[in-house]
Amino acid sequence: AAYNSSFSGSRNQSALMAGYAYKYKAHSVQLNVRNDQVGLYGSKTSPGINYGMQVASNIKANFSAATGFRAPTLEQLYSTYGSTSLKPETNRNKELGIIYRERDTSLKAVLYRNEFRNLISTNSSFYYYNVNVATVKGLTLYGSGKVWGYQLRGSYDLLNAKDGSDKALNLRAPHQATLGVDKSIGEWKLGGEWMGVGHRYYNA
Repeated sequence: AAYNSSFSGSRNQSALMAGYAYKYKAHSVQLNVRNDQVGLYGSKTSPGINYGMQVASNIKANFSAATGFRAPTLEQLYSTYGSTSLKPETNRNKELGIIYRERDTSLKAVLYRNEFRNLISTNSSFYYYNVNVATVKGLTLYGSGKVWGYQLRGSYDLLNAKDGSDKALNLRAPHQATLGVDKSIGEWKLGGEWMGVGHRYYNA
């Protein structure tokens, strides 16, 4: 069969999301809840909470915890590389971050951990399948600032993505870095970016 060959399939899908935010002095809380109705998989509710605290005038700390739900796409179910036996993906994630902002300077550090059930992935032949249990955890560092009229920015991601057998997950690089520079000239904005990505396994 040719790559990206035609396929057909259908389903009904709808979602409803609600949120509530409250702020008191240096503290802020946001509550979210989403309900997905997917024809093949029924109803799934995913709640989440975010708490923030203004530690100082230029420093803010955040903590969030949430659950997620993702149904397989029609391509993942019905295409040449799909499977109608695919299960929907669910996850629980936690994130802790701290942000520093001062005029044109911004620094951010985020620690996160995502735990998946039935993670939808692909093998080395691009066929879709479920990973029963998977954990993705990592650290993201980001910074930007203005120097001599140039906006400089950079980020670094350290990632540890494993399945339930402690094997590396497909297509996820443990290291990734970016560097960028932008310059505004009148109504124009010119910029460039460099990205470096570590080795990614194609066969778990």
